[in-house]
Order: sequence, then C-alpha cells, then structure tokens
Amino acid sequence: MIYLFTLLFPLFIFPWVYDLHDTIIKYMFFIIFTLSLTAFYFIRRDNFGLRSKKVTFEQYLILALGILIVLSTLLSVDPIQSIFGRLTRYEGSLSFICYFALFFLTYRLVDYKEQKVFNGLICTGIFISIYGILEHFNLDFWSTREMPEKWTRSEAFFDNPNIFGSYLVIITMISIFLLLHTTIRKYYLLYFFAANLFFLTALYSSNRSTLIGLFVSLLFLTIFVVIKRKYLWKRWILLAVTFISIFGVTNALEGNAYLARFLSIFSDTNSLILNEQTGDEGAGRIFIWTESLPLLREHFWIGSGPDTFAEAFHSNIDDSKLIAHFGTAGKTVDKAHNEYLHIGVTLGVPALLIYLLFLFRVLYLAFKSIKYMTNKQKIIHYGLMATIIGYLTQAFFNISMPTVAPLFWILLGLCYGISIDHLQKATNTTSKNEDLESTVAM
Repeated sequence: MIYLFTLLFPLFIFPWVYDLHDTIIKYMFFIIFTLSLTAFYFIRRDNFGLRSKKVTFEQYLILALGILIVLSTLLSVDPIQSIFGRLTRYEGSLSFICYFALFFLTYRLVDYKEQKVFNGLICTGIFISIYGILEHFNLDFWSTREMPEKWTRSEAFFDNPNIFGSYLVIITMISIFLLLHTTIRKYYLLYFFAANLFFLTALYSSNRSTLIGLFVSLLFLTIFVVIKRKYLWKRWILLAVTFISIFGVTNALEGNAYLARFLSIFSDTNSLILNEQTGDEGAGRIFIWTESLPLLREHFWIGSGPDTFAEAFHSNIDDSKLIAHFGTAGKTVDKAHNEYLHIGVTLGVPALLIYLLFLFRVLYLAFKSIKYMTNKQKIIHYGLMATIIGYLTQAFFNISMPTVAPLFWILLGLCYGISIDHLQKATNTTSKNEDLESTVAM
C-alpha cells in the first residue's frame, strides 16, 4: 500500500480547474489514503504484530510533538485554519498528524528487503520530469493556468517551482544511490538516464535550494560511499562529467542565466558575511527571516498555530517595509522560507527542539546500524541518509508542503525501520551467542 502511494501520489492533478490544479488534489488523496490505511492497520493490528513491537523513544518523541501540535491548534490565532491549513497551503495539524502516521506505518509495514518504493518514485519521476522540461518550453499542454509571459521555471505537478525542487532532490538522490548499488546493466542505464534527466529538470526549476541540497547529498555520498569503494569511481566520474556537461550546455543555451543564478548564492553569502545585506538576498528570504526571528519570543511556547505564519508575520510588520522589499503592501508572506524557523514560529520552540531531536535520533541510529550491514546494504542505507540530509538542507531555504512532505516522511520511516531492524538482529545475535557461551561453560 505504501508502494502504491509513492507511485500514484505525485501524479494526482486536476489540470482543468485552476483552484483544483495540483495542491488540493494531492492533499485530499494524501489525507484520505493515510487515514484509511491507519484505520485498516489498527483494525487488523493482530495480523501486523502491533502488540509484540516495542514502542521506541523516537515514537515517544513523535507523540510529544503531536501533543504540542494539538495544543498549538487549540490555542491558535485561527483554530479552524490551523486544523486544515491555509488555503492553497493545507499544512495544518491534520497534515502533521498524517505525516506522523505515514512514518509509523512505513516503519511497521514495509518490507525492508524490497526496493519497490524507490523504483516507484523513479518511474513517476521520469514522467513528471519530462513534463517539467516540456513546460519550460511552454508546452504545458495539460494546464489551463495563465503564466507570466517570461515565466520559464518548471513546476510540473506541484504548483510551485520551489516545491518541485524539493521533490527533485528526493528522486535525484534515489536514482543516484540506486545507480551505485545495482550490478545489473539495464538497471544501471535506467538509473543513469533518470539521474541526468532529474538534474536537467532541477536546472529548469531554477531553484537554488535544490542545487544546495543536491551538493550536500552528493558530498555525503562521496565521503561515505564512493571514496571507500574504488570500483564505484568510474561511475561517479562519469556521472559528474555528464552533470557538468548538462549544466554547461543548458546554461549556454539560456544565456548564462543558470550560472548567474548559481553564483548569486556566493554573492549573497558574501554580503551576509560582510554585513552588507539589504534583505533582498535569497529572493527576499533574509528580510523574511530577520522580521520573523522576533516572533520566536512572542510565540515561544506553543506558537501562533499550525499554518498561521501569515497572521503572526503581518501583525508585526509595517506596510512600508513590505513596499520597500516587495513593491506592494498587498504581499502576503505565509511561509518563513525556512522550515525550521517556520515550525518555531507556528508550533513553538519546544516543538522545534523535539523535531530536531527526532531527526537527530533517526540519523544517529542510521549511522549506528551501518556496521551490521553488508556492503550492498550499506550503499542503500547511506543513500537513504543522503536523500534525507539533502531534503533537510534544502528545507533551510524552502517551504514544506503536503504535496512533497509525505514522501519525505515515508523515506524517514523506511530509514528508521531498516536501522531498527538491523540493530535488533544484532542484539538478538549477541544474546544468543552469550547464552551459547554460558551453556558451554556449564
């Protein structure tokens, strides 16, 4: 069932009505699927061995985070909006609860020896990426949306290039670690093609946070996987050459637009280091972050309420600042463009700290379990970690939406489940060996 979700979820759109185009359709499918699967799981809990599995520390963290989210919703500046989320965003408490449910269900139900989830994401990703490339050339034949005349940033089935970029981080990294893992030539060629296609699409989304997330993920894989395995060097060098070639050719065809956008990362960073920032760095993110930081103190304990960032932000800012940075006082800033800052403001600092501790624990257990795996298993597990780290990196500059976040929580549950599975097997093996030694000694 989880495999079916990952296969179909990214494809859910209703292109003929603007207000129902991508986000709301995916949101509805996500909520209905998750609640249905959760109900089925608890009804058939004996078949799934619910009572025989120990509740872990990480699950208690999720429970604590869920309680804080419920409290934040009850005391929200807009409780109804906090349940279902702001119109077009839909990341209220209902979405968060379903994220946690997907993590729990993936951990409990998925067979960790299968790669169906990965291959499902690759297959749908190829189709969506081809569509995203066509969209860049104004061949958006399914959509009735009116775009600005010079709008060339691909968004495919996600309503927003930034959200599409976060999706591309996930599928690009999955294709790359599968490319490193496989020993079957036809699959290698498939993953190689997919990785390059996804990278090209990432360029056409023109999203800098995507490139930063991919860079961190690739650096992680280089250090922990490729350097230690010489037989992978040829594949890695070939992939690097094709990525650089794609970037060079695409940038030349687009009049150096992508190189200029890439270099702006360094110029914006330099402005920050020299304390010469204007607030417009990072497409206005520095301005939003600067104005949002004081809100952490104001909404420290339980936040302003899930998906009420706009209400909190605009209650503390003058119209003159909006005009200075966005050219209009009518600009609505409903996301912090930094997932962690956004959680701190809307859910409270305690919720943010619990979330960060949860992420740390998942990655810590992933590293801890590596020593109990075979070489092939290590490549997959390091690849999963790289994908998660890439997503978390781009989230520092991006927003979370229920059109992509469910896939991240499924991968998080998969990584956690694999880690726990290997750690428990290692513990059981150690216990049996100790019992055997005791018996021999007697």
